[in-house]
Amino acid sequence: MKNIATIIGFCLFTGTLHAQVDFDDYFIPKTLRVDYILAGDATHTGVYLSQMKQEPFWGGSRKNLIDTFGYGVFEGGGYVAKGVYRPYYNCRMKSNIAQGFCPVCQRAIKRMIEFYIK
Repeated sequence: MKNIATIIGFCLFTGTLHAQVDFDDYFIPKTLRVDYILAGDATHTGVYLSQMKQEPFWGGSRKNLIDTFGYGVFEGGGYVAKGVYRPYYNCRMKSNIAQGFCPVCQRAIKRMIEFYIK
């Protein structure tokens, strides 16, 4: 009986380790919108702040706050070890070991094909 209680307690404990973050603990139901202007010429590019505005609502999901898709900023894009970043850890565009193209590359390939067939 003691072993069963230990197993049940362990299962309950490990189930809470993978829980999502509670929205109300870390966020408020508002959004800060940052508007900027990207300007420049062949020799210089500048980013200029236009305005910051507080929106009265949260535009995203309140339940899925942790990214489960694997998107991010990973150094080593464009076959360069440092300074160039890619949006997915590993896909066929990075190495031939991956099972297939990541969702980011799939979208880019689809857009390119649609551009040329339309």
